[in-house]
Amino acid sequence: MPVSSPEYLAELFRQMAFIAAVLGGFSAAFLATVVTAANSSRYATIAIGAAAFASASFVAVTVGATVVALNVVALGLSDLAAFPAATDRARFWTGLLFLVGIYALILALGMSGWLRSRATGWTTTAAAVLAAIGATVALAAAAG
Repeated sequence: MPVSSPEYLAELFRQMAFIAAVLGGFSAAFLATVVTAANSSRYATIAIGAAAFASASFVAVTVGATVVALNVVALGLSDLAAFPAATDRARFWTGLLFLVGIYALILALGMSGWLRSRATGWTTTAAAVLAAIGATVALAAAAG
């Protein structure tokens, strides 16, 4: 399938929708776990808020990416520059919410260890910082 074909672009958005659905489900399960197990510390508040934000973002991405994929196929779009304004706005917000969801989920995971102990908190924070750096490097490389 050529990179400039509508099928290729549609598949990219279908994959984004699938990944967002999986991460959204994980975020929601993580949120439920933290809400039921958490104390009232500021770390719990941050972890709960970040997990809720990640889950909501990924739900919106799932819907948005699916709609964009449908528009790509229906309109036969093969170039991002040729997207109609409405589809381009949906693509922009879908991409932005995907990034926000990724970083919110990383934040929630990083804060979760602090609910248990200081040592676990430092470990999960270090893992989250490394994940955020890795995600940023990967995104920068993909952007060219």
